[in-house]
Amino acid sequence: MNSSVEARSSYIVVFGVLFGVAAGALSLVLLPSVISTTLDSTDHIYWYISRSSGIAAYFLLWSSVFMGLLITSRTATVWPGGPAAISVHQFASLFGLALVAVHALILIGDAFISYSFADVLIPFAGTQYEPFWVGVGQTAFYIGLFTAISWYARFRIGYSLWRRMHYLTFGMFTMALAHGFLVGTDTENTSVTLLYIVTGGATAFMLFYRILAVTTVRSGAGSNVSASANGAGGDTAQVTFLPEGTVANVRSGSLLLDVAENSGVSIPIGCRAGTCGLDPVFVVSGADSLTPARGDEKATLSRLGLSEGWRLACSAGVCGNVSVSQEEMSVDGDQPVAVGPDFTVDESVKKVVIIGNGVAGTTAADQIRKYLPESEITIISREPRHFYNRMAIAKLIEEDGSPDELVLSSEEWYHQRNIECLLGAEAVRIDTSEKVVVTDRGRYLEYDRVLLAGGSESAVPPIEGWGLAGCFTLRDIDDAMAVRDFVKHYSAKQALVLGGGLLGLEAAYSLRKRGLRTTVIDRNEWIMHRQVDAECGEILHKILDDLDIQYLTGNNIATVTGTERLIEAELEDGQTVATDLLLASTGIKPSISLATEAGLEVERGILIDDHMSSSDPAIFAAGDIAQHRGAVYGLWGASAEQAKIAAMNMAGGDRTFTTGINTAQLKVFGVDFVSFGEINGTDEDTIISHANVDDRKYRKIVIRDGKIVGAIFLGEPELAGDIVELARAGEDVTSQLSELERGESLKMAV
Repeated sequence: MNSSVEARSSYIVVFGVLFGVAAGALSLVLLPSVISTTLDSTDHIYWYISRSSGIAAYFLLWSSVFMGLLITSRTATVWPGGPAAISVHQFASLFGLALVAVHALILIGDAFISYSFADVLIPFAGTQYEPFWVGVGQTAFYIGLFTAISWYARFRIGYSLWRRMHYLTFGMFTMALAHGFLVGTDTENTSVTLLYIVTGGATAFMLFYRILAVTTVRSGAGSNVSASANGAGGDTAQVTFLPEGTVANVRSGSLLLDVAENSGVSIPIGCRAGTCGLDPVFVVSGADSLTPARGDEKATLSRLGLSEGWRLACSAGVCGNVSVSQEEMSVDGDQPVAVGPDFTVDESVKKVVIIGNGVAGTTAADQIRKYLPESEITIISREPRHFYNRMAIAKLIEEDGSPDELVLSSEEWYHQRNIECLLGAEAVRIDTSEKVVVTDRGRYLEYDRVLLAGGSESAVPPIEGWGLAGCFTLRDIDDAMAVRDFVKHYSAKQALVLGGGLLGLEAAYSLRKRGLRTTVIDRNEWIMHRQVDAECGEILHKILDDLDIQYLTGNNIATVTGTERLIEAELEDGQTVATDLLLASTGIKPSISLATEAGLEVERGILIDDHMSSSDPAIFAAGDIAQHRGAVYGLWGASAEQAKIAAMNMAGGDRTFTTGINTAQLKVFGVDFVSFGEINGTDEDTIISHANVDDRKYRKIVIRDGKIVGAIFLGEPELAGDIVELARAGEDVTSQLSELERGESLKMAV
């Protein structure tokens, strides 16, 4: 921040304090005189104003509190030096909850004085009734009313606008304390009156400074934008975005993603939780000035195969001066130099067609644009919306949210990269001889390279009667919305989920949160049979018990019956289970019909080599649709990595894809779960395991020839991130076995 801006800020601070104190004092001194001049008695007007300000305070209070708690679930502003990530919104919300508790106690006391329940519902009636638990009734009334209003607003307006509404936190402080201020003037206690003057002045200053000071600093900074919206500390730091050269002066603790957004630097915004991996930035200098990578961020960076210099903008907090770029760069003297591809780009590739707009298709398009800045890139997407977080679609079942909230790449994202995206379109034919892709809209798209990234469909189980109203699979946003609409329309009370894998458990959790009695049915001995061993499976069963989710293992559904809609399911062992809804999560089926008609070699998926190339050298495949060395991965991380390899080779590179470590992750039970590799091991392997049933924690590490080849972690995210890193690096951990036994974090060799 330059000196003139600092001076202006100092003046505003001083003026704001004086303004706040003066406003509080003048209100106290002048208000009774003004009112007494107008009316014979101030008693009625005091009562009216204090009651109405109390109503307003409650509105702002509860709206702000619940907005803050919801925002906290989407963002995490790191507080430097603290033991954990603490959100500024969360802090404000918890403070608000404390005010609620105090005010509730006051209102309960009021119940024994003069108010009645009728005053709660008709606050301006002007009539006082006999005392009747006014405090309890008023508190309960406003909790219910404004929680509902806040949640409704959350899902009916844009997220950015709704988030900005949280600035009502500061208005809430002012209104709540104004209520106390007005009531306090009715006392002869000088100390109480003085307290209201000071607190009223302080909150007036908070609101004044928030609105004017930050605005003035931003407008006065010119190109040095002050992006301090999420600042958590008093120290300032400088963030430089290369190659643009944009400089932002921020408060320590600001997230890189928020700094970029406030500075006008375009960085893709994804899940904001460090899991989607859409917002990596390369740290050109000042890596020590960022908060350390932990948990999900470390796992995501490892999954993406990024070098040590990369961070996720949504997870890295700024603690000092730092320079970052969205491209890998080096510093030649004082000048940053972009690190170009380490291969000769094939300039003959002028037209690229990508079929599929999921994580594989979007990642590939982004990478290809970097290698081929002048080529035509066209994406064909069957779905009517841009790339979204498919991993979070189950949340649409449990919450009345908008599908737009899951979108990860906006229209602007494609526009900035000069990528044409055909939404709601479908590729119906690939003419390999003419090198043309034909769409259902009659478009003929010439190509030099094609990437097939059309993903997969849900595998429909062989159940007699399948297709009745109430039978669903869950693969995309439309599926989730159909389930939610069905539950609402038919007032569904109970649900069955067939398949106890990752997606099945996520769906079961969402249905249970929606209020349905939910039962998971799995043909294996324990749920998540592919990702956990028997011992961990038992702990997962106990977690389901904790959540009141039933489960039937070692069984399957044979028949479903009903008239107009589903009524019950009959299991293979002869049991019948009443249900309103059946959601099948029994695997995926790659969408290979287009590739088959084009004459490509297919089995379960499109057969590809280590370069992601199909049997036609101009056609590549990545993601759920691709079969590599006999495996169809069906994992977000593997799809993104395959897409990066495919993009590089489509542009003329010569990189190979190796299976590596692909993690399975689950985060819906209030605990973190990570599993990868050979989880069972052999008699020759070193196996370290520890179970804590009471805390619902479990860890298991399988070591072969000194290297980690598999692991299971339930409820230990920090250790999981370190182990995944060590396994991917193939590092020998023989010397660290004692630390592994104790469950301590390990460090990679330098």
